[in-house]
Amino acid sequence: MKSISKKDNKSLKIGFAGSHILSWFCLKTISELCKEYNDSIKIVFNVEPKKGENYSAYQEFNDLELEYNFEHLKTNNLDSPENLRKLKDYNLDILFIIGWHKIVTKEIIESASYCIGMHTSLLPKDRGSAPVNWQIIRKENKGGITLFHLDTGVDTGDIIAQKKFKILRSDTCKDVHERSILGAIQILREEWENFKKEEIKRIPQINSEASFNKRRNSKDGKIDWRKSSLDIDSLIKATTSPYPGAFSFLNNKKIIIWGSKISNKNSLENPGTIIQSGKNLIVKTGEGCIKLTKLNFEGEPECNAELFSLLYNLKPGMIIS
Repeated sequence: MKSISKKDNKSLKIGFAGSHILSWFCLKTISELCKEYNDSIKIVFNVEPKKGENYSAYQEFNDLELEYNFEHLKTNNLDSPENLRKLKDYNLDILFIIGWHKIVTKEIIESASYCIGMHTSLLPKDRGSAPVNWQIIRKENKGGITLFHLDTGVDTGDIIAQKKFKILRSDTCKDVHERSILGAIQILREEWENFKKEEIKRIPQINSEASFNKRRNSKDGKIDWRKSSLDIDSLIKATTSPYPGAFSFLNNKKIIIWGSKISNKNSLENPGTIIQSGKNLIVKTGEGCIKLTKLNFEGEPECNAELFSLLYNLKPGMIIS
């Protein structure tokens, strides 16, 4: 297929809504593509900062607004009458909704010629909430990212493009998100000429192959020490920063665990018992032992195991529950 000149075709009018770290990288990429292809970002939405701070991986766009000079609105209700009117007035060619925390209405979707989203899985697998976290918890070895047409369902729209990648046993949620971001940038760059030519692919999802993830919240990070070391290590990796972290309790205080490794030690102690402290902080699980590498009491600075053990005088036989 012949490549078009970057000055050919009409100038696209672009809108964007998002509030996640993925959103920032996609908006940055789209802004650069608009400069390169003589297109324009007309309006960008983010959630209000006070609301955004309640969301994991929340990201503001103030720096991009200064660099690219687009209209930037902060709202907790994308489908308010005022926002809908603005979108319709701009008569957008494409509205990207990437990393928004609510399902958008049919009126928002139909306000632009195309309404397009990103999802951090290989749709139709892992529709719904927190796909990266669930993939790590389930110990899966393959992930990906999907660019797709938004509809009123939950991640059910036709697929435009996908990138797949491996998930390693050592990966945390941050590692997998970074691979997702790489894939998202590649997809946007590869598909932009098709956007210009209005040759945007539509590959229907096979609903019989779909799976759906339930929404996670911070309470789901509670560690059950009766589970295997592998299960607990996967939970810690899935919920570490930028998420709230896996947690337990020590001396009736909430302890948040940000890093871990499976230990080759074993013990006959009950699950949750500290069997070694100091440089190596090792805890008995329902199957084997786990080494805790980064942790803190809630509201306090993060520590490595040696510092935490020294600070709180941890001893073998103490119980984390």
